[in-house]
Amino acid sequence: MVDNPHGDGRGRERRTLEDYAAFTSHINFNSIARPTINATNMEMKPTIIHLVQSNQFNDLSHENPYTHLATFLEICNTVKIHQVPDEAIRLSLFPFSLARPAKAWLNSFPENSLTNWDDVVAKFLSKYFP
Repeated sequence: MVDNPHGDGRGRERRTLEDYAAFTSHINFNSIARPTINATNMEMKPTIIHLVQSNQFNDLSHENPYTHLATFLEICNTVKIHQVPDEAIRLSLFPFSLARPAKAWLNSFPENSLTNWDDVVAKFLSKYFP
């Protein structure tokens, strides 16, 4: 424990090392809000996640964001889940399609602030193809 740094005996505040190490900043774990769906079970198979990850956008100079989105939509269009809208599938899978700085860019938005596919696409294209 650490004593009051004033050393004058006033209100000796006792703090543990854990108090100093406690993380107090907010981390945005997912800027894309989980879509509300009526389906009783929405599960993304690992194979579809792997397929999306095999076409990740990294913000490299030779990458075209339009091509990335076109390929991403091709993959998403192969997924059909009973009572789950296509938009919910796209929003759920899109974070897996980004890597490195592009993933950091997506995570820079406030938590749950991206709520629809058109908004995600508009922000992605304005960032990577202004």
